[in-house]
Parts: sequence; C-alpha cells; structure tokens
Amino acid sequence: FKPVQVDLAKLADAKLVELQTYRNAWHSRTARRLLQERALTGKATAATRTALLKLARLAVDPRHRLNALWSLHAVNGLDDITTRYFLTDTDEHIRAWTIQLLADNRSVSPALRKRLVALAKEDPSPVVRLYLASAIQRVPKETAWQLVAALANRPEDVTDRNLPGMIWFGLAPLMADD
Repeated sequence: FKPVQVDLAKLADAKLVELQTYRNAWHSRTARRLLQERALTGKATAATRTALLKLARLAVDPRHRLNALWSLHAVNGLDDITTRYFLTDTDEHIRAWTIQLLADNRSVSPALRKRLVALAKEDPSPVVRLYLASAIQRVPKETAWQLVAALANRPEDVTDRNLPGMIWFGLAPLMADD
C-alpha cells in the first residue's frame, strides 16, 4: 500500500471552495484552513467569498452548507446582511452555528442583537436556544438580560437537560452588576 501524496495548497481558491462538499472531512477542513490563511495574507478574492456564499445558500446537503458557512467566517465573509439571512435558514444547525460565529466576535450590531432576542422568544429549536444561551456572556449586558428573560420564559425547556443550566451560567455574571 502506497500512501497518496496530497498538497491542497497548490489548488486554486475555486477548487478549495469545491472541497467544502468533499466526502473526506480532512479535505474540507484543510481547504478551509488554506482559504483562511489566504484571507489573512490578503490573497483571498471577492470571487472566493461569492462562491462560498453561493454554496452556503444553495447546497442541498446541510453539511455542505455548514462547511461553507464556517469557511465564510474564516475568510471574514459574514456581514450583517449575510448573517441575518442564515439566522432564518430552515436547518436548525445552520441557525445555531450562525449564532455561535456571530457571538464569537463579540461585536454584534444592534439590529442583529434584536434578531437574537426575537429568536430566543420564537425559535422552535432547542438547539438554537442552546446556542443563544451560550451567547449570553458574549453580548452587551442589555441584550444578555433580554436573552435570559426570553429563554427563561420558554416552558418547553423546563425539563431540558442543558438549557436551564446554560441560562444560569449566562445569568450568574450579570447578577454581580445588578
């Protein structure tokens, strides 16, 4: 058995975007890392971001859309308009990861903060609500309190194994100031 030599760094951006749909996770992760490195050095193009956005929006397989979403984030391709779009995705994991990626940068715009609170009140997915609870500590205090109130008022989550604890972990640091 002779191992195959693979050097994804030699591939064009378009091929690295295409690898986000590849069956082997190593290929998609490595392609994502290479795209991120190119973006950090200024070598990623607008066409790359456009191709990732197209894949994230139109791919049938949610795993491919999620890979493209992660890649968009890696190349700084998630603006407010794009983020708002993904917060309405039909797949709960796309919505959840959009919340995660949005909160990670800790600079959520006022319009998106309102959208997060609305999701906490309305979203039917416990996965999305769990990600909202995890974002409580990474948004401004006013929004954090609104998220806590909205999530704590969801009667369907009373017996959930994780949500009450996550809401508490988000609430606890806020209580010292109030």
